[in-house]
Amino acid sequence: MFPAASPVDPLVVELEALPVWGATSTVALQPRQRLAEACERLTDALGMLDAQVESLAEVATLQAQIRRHADMLNADRARLAEDLDHARARERHLAELTDEATTVVNTAIEDVTAALSLIRS
Repeated sequence: MFPAASPVDPLVVELEALPVWGATSTVALQPRQRLAEACERLTDALGMLDAQVESLAEVATLQAQIRRHADMLNADRARLAEDLDHARARERHLAELTDEATTVVNTAIEDVTAALSLIRS
């Protein structure tokens, strides 16, 4: 099926002679040592990834809290706007009543003044 591998495969020798990222020297390392260093780098990378995921989870939690607070503030703003609209409507109604009362009082004053004028004359 496959050709028999030669006892010394030039590609394997060439790859083993390449420097390993993070290794302390460029001398070819033994397979176990390379595997140990690769595992160490993988563990470090997973630790950094875990820290980033945790940080992103905290950010997501904070964003959710901010959204909840913003929703509450918007609900308060809507309620306050509605209360203000009701207060303004009541103010207009009271102003109309005041105008009507002022007209009635002024008419009464005129009537009393006219009656007093008749009595004095």
